[in-house]
Amino acid sequence: MKPIPNHKRMVRTMSFIGAILFVQAVSAADLLTLYAMAVDKDPAFQAARADWAAEQERKPIARAALLPKVSLNYQNFPINHQVAKQPKGNIEPVRTQRSYTSFSGKLVMTQALYDSGAVARFGQAENQALAADEKWKAKQQELRLKVTTAYVEVLLLTEQYKLAKAQRNALAEQLARNSMALIRGDGTRTDIADTEARLSFADVHLIDAEDNIDIALRALRSLTGADQLETANLHPLRPDFAEKIAPGLQTEALEEWQRIALSSSAELALQRYSIEIARLEIRSQQAGHRPTLELMAQHSRSESESASTYNQGFSSSGIGIALNIPLFSGGGISASARRAAYILQNASSVFDVTKSELFLELKRQYRLSQGGPARIAASLKAVVAAQISLAGNQRAMAVGERVNLDVLNASQQLYTAQRDLAKAEFDLIKARLALRYKAGVLHEADLHETATYFQRGLVDK
Repeated sequence: MKPIPNHKRMVRTMSFIGAILFVQAVSAADLLTLYAMAVDKDPAFQAARADWAAEQERKPIARAALLPKVSLNYQNFPINHQVAKQPKGNIEPVRTQRSYTSFSGKLVMTQALYDSGAVARFGQAENQALAADEKWKAKQQELRLKVTTAYVEVLLLTEQYKLAKAQRNALAEQLARNSMALIRGDGTRTDIADTEARLSFADVHLIDAEDNIDIALRALRSLTGADQLETANLHPLRPDFAEKIAPGLQTEALEEWQRIALSSSAELALQRYSIEIARLEIRSQQAGHRPTLELMAQHSRSESESASTYNQGFSSSGIGIALNIPLFSGGGISASARRAAYILQNASSVFDVTKSELFLELKRQYRLSQGGPARIAASLKAVVAAQISLAGNQRAMAVGERVNLDVLNASQQLYTAQRDLAKAEFDLIKARLALRYKAGVLHEADLHETATYFQRGLVDK
């Protein structure tokens, strides 16, 4: 057996270490770890990063029209062959052949002195670069919201699966009690049929819950690139969230969020830049009617450049200005200016629409966030009441004061209350982050705070 070369052993070792680190990252897949993985792996985020970098090049491209331009043209013909015929009165023309070398070179520098169109286009490029900054900031915040939402969705569906499984097991136990009661002579076949029907529905819900988890988990894997991620790798919600954490998650007044959004929302910032870009486009188009002025400097040198300058050399230098005054362009410039004015009107109207829709969504997320703690508290009370009701119905049925249907209804009520509580908890988390996202202030610190809502442990599916 041939020994493995050193460089191949190194590659295998590094691959093995990388695999270990990946497994460790997946096995400890808390919210912050998955967000860090999404930053590196999410294709949409990588595309947004490249788009931002491309937009930053607009400024140097537009600035080039305002900076000096230098060009050099040089031609060298080391071998030239010329045949010349020169008349000599009435006799046959004299035929002359000659070989020679020739060259010519010209160095030209131009600098714009007055070009209002170029100035307007540079202003547009500056605003486009700033708009790209806002768009990139929005994409970063969007990724934080997407990762958290996907993470929470998997946990919510996992919790719903656990509740559905617990209900299914409770119904199976109830069916066993119904069967024993029938054998003892104090039960009925109707009780068994009722419980079997509920048990069949529970089986269907359990299958649906498994499918929903699989779909949500695939979405989270695609977002983070963690192909081996399972629900057992996620950190579940802290068991004291409803009682201890949720009551303290209050939020500022709606007017304060509207004020924050006016100054921080990337959506509104993008529309403001669109308005300014449209305004500068009008100036850019109107500049087609204005003159342009350039400073020019050049130096040229040539030797036998053409047949008529054989064996002659020239050298010249000059500095001057070039003035261009447009007189008529068929009406295209005026039409372009009018079109730009309509685009400006459109951008102003779109800003108003965007602001209205943003404030509406802010209000919706604000209500969800503000009412979240109260919904959780009410759901928590409903769970406790449903637990007491179920226990009471089970005891009453044992002494003949309640029937099987009462126990089944109480069991369904408990399941519904527990499911509503889980949904209220995760809805509050999502609403708080969505509110900050719409306001344009969803930072990494908010993810760190949200990560404290989850416990260090494994979800037991």
